[in-house]
Amino acid sequence: MSPVRILAAVAAGRREAMEACIAEYGGMVWSLALRMSPTREDAEEGVQEVFLDVWRHAHRFDPAVSSETTFVAMLARRRLIDRHRRRPARGPRPGGRARHDQLRRTRR
Repeated sequence: MSPVRILAAVAAGRREAMEACIAEYGGMVWSLALRMSPTREDAEEGVQEVFLDVWRHAHRFDPAVSSETTFVAMLARRRLIDRHRRRPARGPRPGGRARHDQLRRTRR
């Protein structure tokens, strides 16, 4: 299935289109989720939420506004940011690595 037509087919409810969407964009979404999540498990949950959103909102895709890749990336980014905002504030990330904003605060 052509990447240009995946979201139209997803919007039409075609299951094989969703499988093609995951195959086409799964790596990108996974990479974003790993960077924006404190743990691998959280990233996995985030990826699931992103693709549920793709399934629910594929009908909003407009090829005159953006590419499919951009649509999926922005949807993923927004969903992952929402997940980040819902998490309670915590100390350094697991493994002892502090996040950039935590390091910046300690230098002042």
